Parts: sequence; C-alpha cells; structure tokens
Amino acid sequence: MVDGRRDGARPPAGTPRHKGDVIEAVLDVVRALVVVLDPAGRIVRLNRACEQATGYLFEEVQGRPFWDFLVLPEEAEAVQAEFVRLQASQVRPTLESQLLAKDGSRRWIAWSNMALAGDGDSVEYVIGTGIDITEHRRAEEELQRALDESRQHQAEVSALLDGARQVLARRPFEETAHSLFDTCRALTGATAGYVALSSQDGTQNELLFHDCGGRPCFMSEALPTPLRGLGEQVRRTGSVAYDNDLRSGPWASSLPEGHAAVENMLCAPLVIGGRVVGLFGLANKAGGFRENDARLAMAFAEMVAIALHNSRLLNTLEAGEQRFRSVVETASAAIVTTDGRGLITFWNQKAESIFGYTAQEVIGLPLTLVFPERYRDSHHEGMYRLLPTGSTRLSGETVETIGARKGGDEFPLEISLATWKTGEGTFFTVLMQDITQCKQLEGALGEARQSIEALIEASPLAILAVDLDVNVRLWNPAAERIFGWSEGEVLGHPNPLISETGQGESQNFIAQALAGQEVSGRESVRHKKDGSPIVVSTWTAPLYDAEGSVRNVMTIIADVTLRRRNEEALRRYAHEQSALYTVTAAVA
Repeated sequence: MVDGRRDGARPPAGTPRHKGDVIEAVLDVVRALVVVLDPAGRIVRLNRACEQATGYLFEEVQGRPFWDFLVLPEEAEAVQAEFVRLQASQVRPTLESQLLAKDGSRRWIAWSNMALAGDGDSVEYVIGTGIDITEHRRAEEELQRALDESRQHQAEVSALLDGARQVLARRPFEETAHSLFDTCRALTGATAGYVALSSQDGTQNELLFHDCGGRPCFMSEALPTPLRGLGEQVRRTGSVAYDNDLRSGPWASSLPEGHAAVENMLCAPLVIGGRVVGLFGLANKAGGFRENDARLAMAFAEMVAIALHNSRLLNTLEAGEQRFRSVVETASAAIVTTDGRGLITFWNQKAESIFGYTAQEVIGLPLTLVFPERYRDSHHEGMYRLLPTGSTRLSGETVETIGARKGGDEFPLEISLATWKTGEGTFFTVLMQDITQCKQLEGALGEARQSIEALIEASPLAILAVDLDVNVRLWNPAAERIFGWSEGEVLGHPNPLISETGQGESQNFIAQALAGQEVSGRESVRHKKDGSPIVVSTWTAPLYDAEGSVRNVMTIIADVTLRRRNEEALRRYAHEQSALYTVTAAVA
C-alpha cells in the first residue's frame, strides 16, 4: 500500500509517485514506530524508528512473519491468535507489549493497531504504530517499588512498635512469644516455624510451640530434641542464619523424625546476657528468605528474649515477695534478740544461714558483729544509731543498711527493730533480711525502664501522651522535630495538634480511651507550629494505672506525607499515560 526507497514496498496501483514519496518521508521522520503487515503477519513496511528500536533493517525482515523474531517465544502463539482476532475486529486496537530486539534486549511498546480493508471486505494490510514506553515503564516500576517499600517499612515499624508494646504488657511469656512469632511470620511471608528454649547444657531444644503451616507433622512437642543442623550453628555463633535449599543442603538430615517437610528455614537466637537461651525459627517461605527477613527475625527474636528475661525477672520478683510474706508469717527471717546492752541473747537458724555464725558462736556477743567494722563504733552511741545515715528512731520502722557475713563479705541488709520490756530490763528484737536479690531485681527493672525511655527518646516517630483533659504529659524529640513545638511549650498544656474546632474529636478520643479502645494506622491531616499541613498516620492506646483505670493516652504518630505524595504522583502518571495513548490512537 505504500512505496519508498526500498525494494518490495510498492504503492498500490493508481497512487501518484510523489504522494508515495511524501508518505515514505513522513514514515521515516516520525518518531513513532510504524510497521505494515499483510494478512499473514508478514512485514510489508518497517519505518526507520522501528529499525532503530529493533536493530533490524527492513531488507532483513521483509516478508517474514513478525512473531518469528520480534515477539517473545513464549508469547508467539498468543500474539498470532490476537492478530487473527484483530483482522476480525475482535480485539482492542491498543495494547502494551514487549518487543524483542535483534540483540536480545526487550523494549516496552504501546501499540495502536488498525486493519485496512482492500477492494473487497477482506483485510489487505494491518498497520501498527507504537511508542517506546520502556523508560516510562521503568519509572513507573521504580515509583511503585518505592511505594511498596515505603508501605513495607511502615508495616515493619508498626509491627515492631506493637511488638514492643506487647513485651511491656504483663502477659504470660508463651502468649507474648506466640503473638510476636505470628506477627513476624506474617511480615516475612513464612508459613511455618517455632520457638524453642535451650536445655541447661545447651544441647537440647525444648519446644515452646511450633506451627507446621498446615502440613502433616507427627513430632511431639513434649519431647526435647537434639540441637543440631542450622539451629546448632545459630546457637554456636549467636547470629541469625538461613538456608533456602534445606532438602539438598548440609542440614537435610538434621530434622527430627516425624517433622513436617521443610524447603527453607531461618533461625535467630534468643540471647540473654550474652548467652543463647533459645531459638526463633521460620520456615517454608515461597521464594526463599532474604537479608531483610533475617533482620526482622532478629529484631523479633530480641523482643522474645526480652519478654523471656522480663518473665523470669518478674517470676523471681514474685517468688521473692512470696518468700518475704512467708518470712513474716512463719518468722523465718533472721531474728535476733539482744538485751539492753546490745548483747545477743537469741539467734535463729535463718540468722545462721545469713551471717554464717552459729548460735553458739554469737550468744553473749554484741550485735555489732553483723555490721562492717566502719559502722560498729556507732553502736556505742546507743541502739538507736545503728545506721550510717544517722537515724535516731528505728523502733517500729524498717530500714536498709550494710551487713557483714562471717567471712567479711558485705551485702545489703533490711532491718526492723522492736523493743519490749520485762522485769529483767529492756530487750530489742531485730528482724533482718538479706535483700541482695531484691536490689539486683530493682536494678534490672531500672535498666528496663531506662531502655523504654531511651526507645521513646530515640524513636523516629512522634510519641506523646495526654491526660484525660487532653493536656500533654509526654512529648518526645521526634514530636518536636516533626511538629515544631518544643517540649517546654506543650507540657501541661492542651494538645496543640487538636484545633479549637476539634473539640468533638478530642471528646471522641478520650471516650475511646476510657472504653479501652485503640486506634491503629488512622490517617489525617495535622498542622505544624508554622501552620503547614502534613499527613500523618496515628496509633493510640490507653495507659492504665495500678488500679486498672485509664489515666493517660499514648499516641504514636508517623509522618506519611511523602508516601501520600508518591501515591498521588503514581495516579497522576497513570492519568498522563492514558491521555498519551488516547492521542496516539487518534493520530494513527
């Protein structure tokens, strides 16, 4: 239908030669790809833009079916079927597809196709015009990838913050561990896994729980299993590791008998005080595990380890409290009686175990022997000056001081003193308790509190708390950085993020907190100190006092303005592309 400088491209009969030259020139100048096909799909004409895009000269491909070399092999059959439907007007005139170039590279082309009838009703030519949108597709994919990464990062941050809140909540350890495991499994895409604690000698795994992901599994959770394979490596190195070809790798024979089928596995250590005390495992992820999965698993394993450590500390503390109550109820504390001169007249078995002296060794000796030498002279000033603090009235009070054992070791000591009189004179009864363990627990709890405070201070997300009057009680550095108000400007004042017209929102906010409800990921527009708007995602949760009443509301806020901009850019780009295809089709 068209003619030009190349052989085999003759214009239809009756077409003026100069008109064919004009059309030929236009085809070679236009930047769009133009290909003319006969009804059998053979190339009749290929313009210069098409030659440049494919790497083929027209002379190389003239008369050849285009699907033999310009179409991906796996798509050739489907393209032929669509070509037939195009001639019968059964297919859309526009589409996007990949073009296979001579050098093997691939280009995305937006095609507009049209079938031209000859003298009769049959199709004589099929004309395709295309625009190379490879770079646009790449930009679109990059933008979508950035958006997906932003959303994934947001999900990870939200999950980690929720995990931290679960660790801080006083729930049974197994319940907390299972919840953290489920969250991590969902984030990574794993379908199976387990949490196990190590035996005392570190050679056995004692399963806390395991999830086979619906696959048959006949392994008993009640029986300990030898620690070997990937798990043994993680225990030995203290580092996370994964194997994406477990069935043919070096750990293929390490699974216990009856275990469900495992294609890949990731293990992270549970570490307390530099010692591996258990394993956090994930398995059977489609496509295999990656470094980001390992990083997430390690973060959740650390939270499980903290939960285990806290559980053990709390159990120890509760046991200590129970022991203290038992001491009071059964008089099993160190009970020592002295006369008015401070000489010991009674010394029970608990005192023997605490101080290391037998009753026979101390009866008749001054009570000052249970204190370090540097404090003993104070006893000579009277029974009411037993402490280095200078307290003068100890009767009926409980005080802390320093005790000394028989070998000279010093330790924190708790003392309660009572006086009583008989016809023989005044006597003193002293109840003493070694509080070394309590001090250690207090230190550990103090460190945990400092860790929480450090987390709030270092968090990249705004963290604030308000009381039931919506006055700010907590305002971290990230809140100051994001919104512009300093801590000094907002503490004790109404929350600046709630406008004067937002009182209904404030009342609803407090009502939700009093009802124990949480807000997760709610997006809204807030204004900075300078008045500029930002889009934020908000999580809230009520904070309870010791009586279980809501006293404050904790809020975590993430600035998602950039994500919203990316979403808008993606929508705008899609609209522009749609307009471009419409114009291209009209030109064709």
